[in-house]
Amino acid sequence: TRHGSRKKMLPGKTCGETSMTFMFRGGRVFVMLGALVMIVVTTCVEAFSSAAPPSSMSRKEQRRNMNSIWHYTQRDYQDPEKALNLLGELLQEEKDNGGKMLKKGAVWNVFRSCRRLQEPLSDSCVTSLESALALLENNSRLYQYNMTEYSVTLLSDRPERAQALMNRHSQSLLNTTTWSDSVLQSAKNAIWFHIHKNENRQEGAAMALLLLERLLEQDDQQQVVSKGMIFNVLRNSQEHPSFSFHTLERLLPLLEQGKLLDEKILNEVLLAMTKCRDENAVARAEAILKGFSFMPPNTFHYCTVLNGHAKKGDAKKAEALLQSMTDQNILLNTVVFNCVLDAFSKSKETKLVERAEQVLKRMNDRTRPDMVSYTSMLNLYSKQAMGIKAEELLEHVLQLEDSGKLKRGPTDLNFRCVIDALAKSGHADRAERLLRRMRERNVIPNKFHYCGVLNGYAREGRPLEAERLLTEMQKHDNVTPNDVAYNCAMYAWAKSGQVDAPFRAKALADRMIEAGVEPNVITYNCLLGACASRSMVNESEKLLKKMHELYDAGKIRDPPNTISYNYVLDSLARSGDRVWTVLRAESLVDRMKDLDEAGVPDIKPNMISYRSLLRCYANWNLSQDAEQLLHRMQELHDNGDLEYGPDRVSYRVVIDALGKAEEEDARNRASELKKQIEDKYGENTWKQETVIDVVDQVDALLEYMST
Repeated sequence: TRHGSRKKMLPGKTCGETSMTFMFRGGRVFVMLGALVMIVVTTCVEAFSSAAPPSSMSRKEQRRNMNSIWHYTQRDYQDPEKALNLLGELLQEEKDNGGKMLKKGAVWNVFRSCRRLQEPLSDSCVTSLESALALLENNSRLYQYNMTEYSVTLLSDRPERAQALMNRHSQSLLNTTTWSDSVLQSAKNAIWFHIHKNENRQEGAAMALLLLERLLEQDDQQQVVSKGMIFNVLRNSQEHPSFSFHTLERLLPLLEQGKLLDEKILNEVLLAMTKCRDENAVARAEAILKGFSFMPPNTFHYCTVLNGHAKKGDAKKAEALLQSMTDQNILLNTVVFNCVLDAFSKSKETKLVERAEQVLKRMNDRTRPDMVSYTSMLNLYSKQAMGIKAEELLEHVLQLEDSGKLKRGPTDLNFRCVIDALAKSGHADRAERLLRRMRERNVIPNKFHYCGVLNGYAREGRPLEAERLLTEMQKHDNVTPNDVAYNCAMYAWAKSGQVDAPFRAKALADRMIEAGVEPNVITYNCLLGACASRSMVNESEKLLKKMHELYDAGKIRDPPNTISYNYVLDSLARSGDRVWTVLRAESLVDRMKDLDEAGVPDIKPNMISYRSLLRCYANWNLSQDAEQLLHRMQELHDNGDLEYGPDRVSYRVVIDALGKAEEEDARNRASELKKQIEDKYGENTWKQETVIDVVDQVDALLEYMST
């Protein structure tokens, strides 16, 4: 129509009608094409939907949850628990389907709403917080390290859960490979937490040390690490040594590389190494000290290592290091010699007195000893039971104090040490004189000084002096006797062997109970010892039965032990050649074995138990049984089931029994045993007089009572 042509118009149709007809014809074609396209698209979408997991949350629902989170974090409508639950759902949705609806600001709003609460978080809210944080840690897009630290502050009222959260956070810091400024700051905050807030102090010290090592490995650690932080970490590790000294060895080159190492920090590292529980830690510290080339070690550093040797009681290495310092012309002051003397006093070696005296003499040549030096020597004399030397040294110290050459004189602990040394060496009278001299120098004796003197009288078997001193305790110095004091006095009666010893010991036990002092297993052992000294078998067995009843009723803390049974066995062995003694002794030994197998502590038969049974066999001329038991004792010792094998007394008992036997080969067997004991103990075995009773336990029992 526009071109003015009518050829294309349909016949009998106007222009408008023709246009409409062509439109309808073309529309049918386009509709068919559109339907075909829709079928293809629908098929593709269905195929893609079957391959991909269905979305659990639509975008509209995600947007609605985001709005709800914003609503629950506002001050007027805040509900942190609901906000945390919605946050967890959105994080889970992002983890499963890869959405990116959440923003860091929304996460921080949730955490801040928890902080704004005026009351602690509920258990369910804490659980929601932990689950949301676990999802955040796996989300590299949203997670920041300070989110975990912020969560730890929210759990301040729940230290165990906060500690577990920070431990997991610290482990992730140790495993990270990218150290940005925020990560460095987060590691610094974690170190502070492990030093000050970690309930498990040993675990916190070890973790702080590892984090410090990782910080020092970074190139830009100078921005975060300071000497104050290093001091705090090292001193915390010294107080709670649960780490490996290899960690400290790795720290030294890192500190040197970062120009953070000086004399004080080096000394802190050495001190931490000496306090490490590893056996080789002190030796490694000494090796570092000798091979350190960055700075020359001084006397301060050597004293640290010497103190480590002293705490382990390694006198030989301490003495060798002292000689090394002398060869290198390093200043030897009073502290150096005191460390070496302390190592001597704590050493388990024997024959150390002469070497310690030589060190003290060298100390007098170079510097002036102080009271710490003399205290170490007094402890060594007491340990070696050298009472006279300890008393002479104490007298010398008192003269120095009186002349003004010693600023601080001996204390009550020094007097106690000398009293114990005199008591152990058999000079109870001199120990009591020293006790009275303490009052003259205005040093008030306490129960430990009196018990030391009583211990000496008990060792010497002088019960009258022990009872007199027991009465003087409260009269002169207003010291109330304790269980150790009464036990020493009772044991003095048991050791005396007097006729009325059991009755006098029983009277002391009654006096002890009247004074309000509860008896213990040592008290009853002293009574058993008194009964055994007079061969009172029936009374010993009744008392042993009473001890079991008291223990079952909860009136005494410990059950009867090996010493208790040994006293009863000793009373049976002393009672003569009655046949029932053998049966009862065998029954007691079997009972000890059964109780030991049942898990009762300190009840296993020892050499003295079997020796008493040997004496019972010998009293009834059961030489064959005695010989078999002797060989059985040696087998138990060889297998490690018996601490001490048969001693010379055991051999003599069996040899005497064989000498009285009527068997033809008894004398030959006795000769073989005699040859064995001579090969084992020497030819002078028969010249040495040995008492065949249970008093060999005296030293062990009195040592236990004195401590």
